[in-house]
Formats: sequence, structure tokens, C-alpha cells
Amino acid sequence: MAAQRGYGKHLLLKAGIWYFRLALPADIRNRSGKREVRLSLRTGYARIASAYATSLDASKHKLFNIIRSDIMADLTPYEMKEYISAYFNKILESMWDDLLDKPHSSTDELEKTIQNVTQFKNQAKTNYALRNTQSAIKAVDEIITTNDLDIEKNSRDYTRMGVEALKVYVDVAEVLLLRLKGNHRDEENIMAAYATPQRQDTSDSNTKQKPTLLFDLINAYCTDRIERKLWKRRGLTESARKFDRLKRILGNVPVAGLDHTDATRARDIMLKLPLRLDAKRFQNKSIEELIALEGEARPSIKTINDQLIMASSLFEFAVTRREATVNIFKNTTIADDVSADRKRDPFTDDDLKQIFDISTYSTFCAGDSAKYWLPILGLFTGARLNELSQIRTVDVYEKSGILVIDITEEDEEQSVKLHHTCRIVPVHQTIIDLGFANYVQDVKDNGGNFIFPQLPYRNFRRSGKPSQYFSDYLATLGEFKKKSYHSFRHTFIMNLRNQGIMNEVIASATGHKGLDTGPIPQNYKQQHDPRLLMRDVISKLSFPVDFSAYPPCKKMTMD
Repeated sequence: MAAQRGYGKHLLLKAGIWYFRLALPADIRNRSGKREVRLSLRTGYARIASAYATSLDASKHKLFNIIRSDIMADLTPYEMKEYISAYFNKILESMWDDLLDKPHSSTDELEKTIQNVTQFKNQAKTNYALRNTQSAIKAVDEIITTNDLDIEKNSRDYTRMGVEALKVYVDVAEVLLLRLKGNHRDEENIMAAYATPQRQDTSDSNTKQKPTLLFDLINAYCTDRIERKLWKRRGLTESARKFDRLKRILGNVPVAGLDHTDATRARDIMLKLPLRLDAKRFQNKSIEELIALEGEARPSIKTINDQLIMASSLFEFAVTRREATVNIFKNTTIADDVSADRKRDPFTDDDLKQIFDISTYSTFCAGDSAKYWLPILGLFTGARLNELSQIRTVDVYEKSGILVIDITEEDEEQSVKLHHTCRIVPVHQTIIDLGFANYVQDVKDNGGNFIFPQLPYRNFRRSGKPSQYFSDYLATLGEFKKKSYHSFRHTFIMNLRNQGIMNEVIASATGHKGLDTGPIPQNYKQQHDPRLLMRDVISKLSFPVDFSAYPPCKKMTMD
């Protein structure tokens, strides 16, 4: 849909969603190559969008500072190591020369020097533990000046440099103590960490081709997937983030220099890193510090395998472009002892009675239409939470006389697990009786694009908030181990299997690629008429909950 303008200062309506637009100052425009910043306000209502836009406009200077900080943070790990290594060697040489110029005349003087260096080391360790970079400002300024770097104070790279400088102080003191105690051999490990990286020979640059770096390969891979329409336009940002763990472990290194050992090491480290690696509290921590953290959730085997499969696809791409000779991530996935069916249990009859108890459920919904509809839709459609959270008003319509939900990815802000999971699901009579069609029409009449406009669009999906509040709801009901919103999907499937419904037909409704047996149609929309799915699948569903006692939800409501 073409952008529509004229709805107020800094406002733009696109695909039923309001956006905040702000022209960028010249300095940011020149550095970023962008003329304006555009932020989704995640609402289809003009009054709400206007309030958000007014607030953002009032804080635009703060926003500019954030943008300036982000575009300054562009030092690669190799560049950082080069500058820090040079500084380490310079400081160590300077301090050691000072000690050599003042030889100790007695063991007492030597002990006093050792005490002073130890005190310096302990203070540096304390500052490093507290991330107190104030004591490293002089060092950072010297590195920036010496290397003629374009890094502003208070930027992300400035802070990163300060943390690295604190580590330098600790290690320099450690080397000095080893030397003062006559133990030169044990300093080798510390010195090796600060070996100056070898620069690529840039002579005769016209005849020598520069090696492809990992970060450049990732960008080229993502761009290729988008151009071949395997990913949506947002895939360049979204999927590049899927490589964050790999980038953090390997760094921006030449692709041709990586081998199977690097892939195995990366896989082993992936398992030990925190699940939410993008959290702010982890940004300035080293790999070793992240591994040592206690009490942090770690990724599942499935999550790691998904990332290893992505890495394998990336290096297969590199091989076809002759930027690597072998796919180092081929066959690196990890055996998962837990079967898919056992990772999430279906809800029992008693569970469903407890979840949908009219008194408890009404308290949970608290007037929020998304809370009201999503669990009921999940139970009677077997759809994934994100598929239901992103339904648009135009995705609910009649086909062959049957009210259906079209699970699609046609909108830029819609996504499905795989392309073949796009499908049409008939709406169960229970949902119709509760006023679902009237509810959708009410949203449409109020200018809404998505049927749950109150759900924020974050990290390329709308399911984040409902996933959290349904998990919180289960927690208030008691022990629901190995059960979550996704258990509705398993409940749906098991209910039909227990009635002898064919796997092929169940898969047509759920969008599964396969359900253990039988060939599964690749084009679900065309293989089964909605009347067939309604007759042989949806109408067969039976649960021990009396939804007729529920008050219909025909109007759009939200917190």
C-alpha cells in the first residue's frame, strides 16, 4: 500500500499502521546515508499515534544522540584488538623501562615495588569488575589520538575501548609482577593475547584480491536471499541478527582462513552463551565472562541447531562463490534426545477446564480482546501464536460459504514459519457463536488493519507480549510444567488423532510439513476445500468446556 500523508506533524500512515517520521540533521545524514528516521508506532489509531508522535518530537534531541552513538559504534573486533595490543605493548615497555632505570639496591626495595604494583593491579581489577572506565579515560584518549580514530566520547566504541584499557592495566601489572619475581616463562600466555594482529599486505592492491570477511559474507548472503525472494525485505535486518552469536564468537575474520576446528569451537561456545545474547547487560562482556555467568538461561539444542543450519547455508553460499573451499559447518548439528512431541505436552481435559473457567478467565482477560480471543483461537484452529497474533481484518472472510482465517505472510509485518505453512483454516462454530465475525468487523470499522491492534510489533513479530502474559496466567493457575500456549496446538492435533482423523488432513489445517506418516500436500490452500476441512476436521473438535456460558466479545476492547 502506498504511503498516505497529511495526517499531522511527523505522521505517516502505511498499511494501516502509523509511523513517526523525522528528518535527520546533516551530520547524521552524511554518516548514515539516510535522510530521515522512520519508527513504527504500532497502532492503527490516529489519536493514539498523534500522542506518541508528540512525545517523540519533544525528545528528538535525545533520539539524535542515540542515533549518533549507534552509527559511531563501528570498530570491528580485529581493529579493537590491534589498537589495544599496541597500547598494551607500549605501556608495558614504558613501565618496565622505568623499573630498569631504577635498579633495587635491596630486597626491601624490591618488596616495596612489588607491593606498589600489586596495589595498582588490585585497583585495576576492581575498576574492571565495576566497569569504572573513568580511570581509563586518559588511555582511551591516547589510543584515539595516536590512531587518528573518529570516536566520540560516550559512544559505544568509547566505552568498549575503556573496558579493554582496564584489562590492559591488569595484565600489564601481572607481567611486571612475574618479572619482578623472576618468573619470565609464565608471562608468555599473557603476552600472546596481545600479539599485534598481522595486517593484510595492501601492496600491489590492483592485482591482489582482498579476502572476504565474515561480516561481508553474511550481508551478501542475506541480500541474495532477499533478491531471490526467499526472504522478505526485512530479512536483511532480521536474519543478520540470527548470525550475531556466530559473529561474536568468530569476529570479522577472513572466511578462507576458517576451518572445521573453528566451526566446532563456535558450536561448543554457542551452547554455553546466555540465551538473550543481545541484552544490554551483556554488550561489554567478553566471551569468557559470558560463559562464566551463573543463573542465566542457555539456548536449547533446537535453537543451536537452527543457528548451525543457518551457518551451514551461509558457508555453502561461500563455497558456490569460491570464497571458501569447504562448508565447515556441514554436519555440525547436535543430536537432540528429546523428540518434538515430548517438548510440549498437550493440555488435559482438567487443564482446559481450569484455563477456561469462566470466572478465572474473565479476570485474566480484564477487558483485553487479545487475551480473550487468542487462547480460544489457539484451541479451535491449532495455529501458532504468532500466526494468530498477526491476523489482519482482510484475512477473515467467507469462502465457499464458510468463515475462514487466511494464515498468510502477504503483509510486510506478517511472517510464517515456512512458506508451505500458509493455509486457510475454517472457523469453528463455537468461535462464531462468541461473536468473532462481529468483533473483526468492529476493528475494521474503527480503521484497524490487524485484528489485535494493541499488540506491539517487536523483533518482527506480534506474539511476544501475548506469549508472556499467557505464561504468567498459567503460572497463577498452578503447575503447568512442559506446557505453554503452544500446547493448544498439540491439544488440537491429539484431539483429532484420537478420533482417527488422517494425518494428511490434520496437516492441512495445522500447516505441518508432516505428521509422522503419509504424504503431505505442499499447497494446503488448494488441496482441501474449506467445506471438506470443516466437515472432516474442524467440526470434529470436542472439548470439555461449555463456551456457551461465555459472554460474546463483539467489540474491540483492550487495556
